[in-house]
Amino acid sequence: MNKGAQYMIISSFAFSLMHLCVKALPHIPVFELVFFRSISSLIISYFSLKKKGAPVFGKNKKVLLARGLFGTIGLSLFFVTLQNLPLAGAVTIQYLSPIFTAIFAVFLLKERVRSRQWLFFALAFLGVFLLKGFDVSGQISYKFVAIGIASACFSGLAYNCIRLLRRTENPLVVVFYFPLVATPIMATLSFFNWVNPKGGDWVYLL
Repeated sequence: MNKGAQYMIISSFAFSLMHLCVKALPHIPVFELVFFRSISSLIISYFSLKKKGAPVFGKNKKVLLARGLFGTIGLSLFFVTLQNLPLAGAVTIQYLSPIFTAIFAVFLLKERVRSRQWLFFALAFLGVFLLKGFDVSGQISYKFVAIGIASACFSGLAYNCIRLLRRTENPLVVVFYFPLVATPIMATLSFFNWVNPKGGDWVYLL
């Protein structure tokens, strides 16, 4: 197995743990959750960059800022779905992000999509809407399905930005710009609706 595949498996495992932590904190506002996630990532990525001696703010700042903004919106919307939909449903909807990534890549990166892939894209969207059809508990609403799809859409835009940056930026710089953008935005939004974490909340936030 190549390193890329290994990293994807580790990444997926780490994200699944993050999903569980967010789901365990329904009483903490979404903006505050994104803030804690971002400030932790900001500190780790900043010191990692300094340790490597890499330029912190990168070269292609416009695309880096766009990556940070799209990622912030996408993650915030995803956390909304995690708090308001069953965990499996929210994660399933988020799996549309690779489809949006491929669609946007046609226009932004001039990459080709095979004809048969469009069929599978359509089936994937149909599967998401079938979630509502099979929901006998009434826990899945079209409102949060739509928010989940929007989250996947913004994630797809963020991934395309990352692809654009692959030749000019250190991967850590790309990582760094997400919390660099998210932290001040989420700190401001959280200020007006702050909920003090208590006890075990800090474990999940960390």
